[in-house]
Amino acid sequence: MTSDNLTAYNISTVDLDGDIVKNIYDWKKNGTSIALFNMPFDGGDSNDTHVRDYSNHGNNGTGVGDGYRNITGGYDGHDSYHFDAVDDYIDVSIPLSNNFTIAMWIYPTNPDAYGSLAAEDSTVGLFLKSNNFLTYYFSSTDHNADTALTTSTWQHIAIVNNASNLTFYLNGLPDGTYASAPSMTVEYIGTDNLNEAFGGFLDDYLIFNLSLTPDQIYI
Repeated sequence: MTSDNLTAYNISTVDLDGDIVKNIYDWKKNGTSIALFNMPFDGGDSNDTHVRDYSNHGNNGTGVGDGYRNITGGYDGHDSYHFDAVDDYIDVSIPLSNNFTIAMWIYPTNPDAYGSLAAEDSTVGLFLKSNNFLTYYFSSTDHNADTALTTSTWQHIAIVNNASNLTFYLNGLPDGTYASAPSMTVEYIGTDNLNEAFGGFLDDYLIFNLSLTPDQIYI
């Protein structure tokens, strides 16, 4: 039994045929995945397997539109998922508690679009605004991160909500804090019910029904 944070490091994983290999980690506690949703966009030859949830909660997505897996276009040179800022999205249904974390790698390519990254509908969710600022929209108000994202560059982003605060993170560092946000059910990744569509790539997309600590965000 330990209360320390644990980190897994891959020493050497190779494929005998020389194929690309990516290690996918699914941390568990008492046999249950800590992540509620773990989508690295790797594996398989169909759109359905590209949007597989690697946690044991079974929150697999359904790809809608012409979104596709870029097998060498991820932040780590492996897979990522492309959204065209028109009609591509992933259909999911993931209910969150008041304590939650949403984290991912993001490569925005369309700075003119206001697009959903995780939304219940147009009234609540995480969006990338047309000025490249992240916002968590609720109560008819934008709650913006402090720093604009860079177009055509991989960056790690996260939002952490608890009973007191909603905090943005950019590349592992706090990037804006607000009063606690309401919970939601994530129904859309890449758009919302008003077709507010994201343009770019996402990779290693994680959702937790708990508030990660700053040391746990950027791993």
